[in-house]
Amino acid sequence: MDAVTGPGPGGGGKGAVAERRADCVASASGELRFTLGDPAAALVLRLRGSGTEVRLPVSGPTAVLPVTAALAEGRWDAYAEPADGVRERLTPGLCDLRGLVDRVPDPDAPVTVRIPYATTRSALSLAVWHRSPHAEAGEVTVQGGRITVAGRLYGARLSASATLEARTDTWYALCPAYVNGTCFTATWHTSAVPAAVSETLPATLGLRPAPDAEPVRVARLLDDIARKEQVFVYPALPLGPSRLRIGYTPANELALRIT
Repeated sequence: MDAVTGPGPGGGGKGAVAERRADCVASASGELRFTLGDPAAALVLRLRGSGTEVRLPVSGPTAVLPVTAALAEGRWDAYAEPADGVRERLTPGLCDLRGLVDRVPDPDAPVTVRIPYATTRSALSLAVWHRSPHAEAGEVTVQGGRITVAGRLYGARLSASATLEARTDTWYALCPAYVNGTCFTATWHTSAVPAAVSETLPATLGLRPAPDAEPVRVARLLDDIARKEQVFVYPALPLGPSRLRIGYTPANELALRIT
C-alpha cells in the first residue's frame, strides 16, 4: 500500500471534523513531512487521553516531524493552529507512505514507528510505537493443523533455546523457535494448545530469546498499515469442540484466540 485510506485505530475524538487537509510523505528514515492546504502557524500533535502535545512549526505550507522527535507510544491526533490560535482538526489528504514499507531498522537500536492514518471520523492521526527489544512478525501460514510464524528480533540476541509463547490468565502454551541469526520461525501444532478452554481474550505471542530472558511481544509494525487486524485475516483451525485462530490485535500484536 502507498497510502492510508481506510479507518485506523480508534475514533479520534467527538464532533465534526473541519475540512482542513494535510498531505503527508514518509521517508524511509521515518521522517514525516506534512503539507497543509491552508495557512497555519503550527501543526500540533496531541496524545490521545493525555495533555501531552508536540508543536511543529509550519514553514510555508510544510511542517516536518523529524526522526529525532520523541513521541510516546499511543495515538496522536493532528490539529492545524492558525495565527489566531483557534485549532482545527486536520483531515488526511494524499498520503505517500511507501517509504515505510519494508523498513530495516538498526538491529541494535530501539524500533520507533509512526504511521499516519484516517480515523473512523476521517481525521488525521498518527499511530506510534516505541519498542526495545522488538520482535517483528513476518509471514504467517496456517495449514494442516499447524500455524507457522516467521519474524525477526531487534534489540536483543536470539539463542538456540528461544521459544514462542502464548499466555492468558487461563492457559499457557509454547513451542520451540528455530533460529537463523536474528530471524526466527516457530510452528504451533493444535495438539500443543489446550482444547478444553474457551477464551474470549486473545493470547498475545511473546518471543523468549533465551531461557533467562523476558518474552518480547511479537507485532507487525514495519510497514504502512496502521491496523493489521482488518487486513491480515487467517483461517481458523479445529481444536476439539473449539476453534483456534491467529490474528492481530488493535495494537498490531500477534495473538492466538480460542473460541
